[in-house]
Amino acid sequence: MKTPAWWQGLSPDEVLDSLRQRTAEIASYQNGGYRVIMFEDGTKVRIQTSQEPPLQPEQIDLKITDRCGAACPFCYEGSTPQGELADMGFVMRLLSPLKRGTEIAIGGGDVFSHPQLPALLQFAKERGILCNLTLNEAQWFSNRSRIENLSSFIYGVGYTPVSRAPGHAHNLVIHFIVGIHPPEKAIEICQEALRSNVYRALLLGYKIAGRGDAYYRRHWREIRENVRRWREMWFRLVEMGFVVAMDERAYWLLGERWKGPEVHDGEFNMYIDAVRKRYAPISGLSRMFPIGQLTVNEMFAHSRSLVISPLWRIKRVADAIYTRRCLLGSVV
Repeated sequence: MKTPAWWQGLSPDEVLDSLRQRTAEIASYQNGGYRVIMFEDGTKVRIQTSQEPPLQPEQIDLKITDRCGAACPFCYEGSTPQGELADMGFVMRLLSPLKRGTEIAIGGGDVFSHPQLPALLQFAKERGILCNLTLNEAQWFSNRSRIENLSSFIYGVGYTPVSRAPGHAHNLVIHFIVGIHPPEKAIEICQEALRSNVYRALLLGYKIAGRGDAYYRRHWREIRENVRRWREMWFRLVEMGFVVAMDERAYWLLGERWKGPEVHDGEFNMYIDAVRKRYAPISGLSRMFPIGQLTVNEMFAHSRSLVISPLWRIKRVADAIYTRRCLLGSVV
């Protein structure tokens, strides 16, 4: 996501002072050559202080379960009702060295299918690790009482709707899949969400992986038409007052020909599949790496070295061409 307009022309200290007048600072840590400051409302500020690379991920996309009954036909994770669960002792050992203020986005599968989710949330809270849950509409509404009971352990929620706005929630971000969610319905959901003071959205590019591969082959015309409409309509969310972020695939689909994000996926974050004990710069990749005896910092150093390498940049362009050709019918 780009730097907010009101930050332009301000020094880092002036930005921080302004933010502290709006919301509370809850964590600050040095990560190699970067100072990271976290705020209660979900804002994160990263200030480069030297040329040293980051030593650990600022955010981890953490898969703790492959179990889910939703059976979404486009699920790139391929989760099923009989899916396996991660060893939570293994997960806690991985996370224990992380600095206070590090974010983890806990997902699956259905995170509530893991009976040790509360234990993980408590473990993280005691260490100052900020936990976000990734939930779909059914998981959100069927677990409201559990979410309320665990609210002191949850920093934020990523909510993927079908037809309903989530209602009021602290630090909730609405996720829309470009290629699946009709943009007209997304606008309707966001209009309703604004009435509950929910004003953040994350646009995710469709992933041709897992069940999403077969779904694309059957429905590529509908997906392309959906992407076309998103290209015409996504900025309406901004005009409504939403803060809109995109993953790299969404940038490829909705931006100009070779326009990309200011920071690439995998430079300051990573993906860990704790079920199959493997890692990668981002989720949905065909190649991932075994965790073995590696620490989180060692995994991150390896995955980040791939992301910033010239070979990965070539691969990123090739992926962009392939994604645009499949989902737009053109690379221009």
